[in-house]
Amino acid sequence: MNITESNHESTNSPTLSTTAAADVCKEKADIAAQLMGVRQMGVPMADVMAIFEGNALYTMMTVEAYETPRYVTKEIQERQIAKFRDKWYMLCYKVKAEKTES
Repeated sequence: MNITESNHESTNSPTLSTTAAADVCKEKADIAAQLMGVRQMGVPMADVMAIFEGNALYTMMTVEAYETPRYVTKEIQERQIAKFRDKWYMLCYKVKAEKTES
């Protein structure tokens, strides 16, 4: 299992630049892709949950990843990984954009 939690946390500053938001969101999206990847490999959910104990965001990502069926074909697995990654990138970016507007 190759999931790593970064210590990088975004600033709460309302002046967070678009580039900084994109960097933070790419980091979150990469974690989402790793989560879906290990889900598709069949890693037990309990093992993944233990890694992110105490981190509400990554716990939520894990639960959502494990609500997704495990697929047999590599092509469909890769499509699910990309879809999950992009979904979390978009959600993160929207939240960061809303923070910079307020």
